[in-house]
Amino acid sequence: MTDTGIGIPEDKLASVFDNFSQSSIEVNRKYGVTGLGLIIIKKLIKILGGQIKLKSTVGEGSTFSFLPDFKISEQPLQEETKPKANYDSKLLYKKYFW
Repeated sequence: MTDTGIGIPEDKLASVFDNFSQSSIEVNRKYGVTGLGLIIIKKLIKILGGQIKLKSTVGEGSTFSFLPDFKISEQPLQEETKPKANYDSKLLYKKYFW
């Protein structure tokens, strides 16, 4: 994804995926961000076995890209398959996010 926003200073790039991370309190006040979106995305991509990359220039914007590690199934596709909810969503959330 590419945006034409304010960009991220080079000295902040390493911490942009940290919990509650923002470049400054002024950014938080102006844009109303919490600093959780990128950490959630990074963890979801990690669950998929992928990686996320960031390129940013102050005053020009940022580009986020990711490469998931999807496997090709050797099983034939079944027409009427429904996913089974055999997990506790709260436990899953705790395991991967906190």
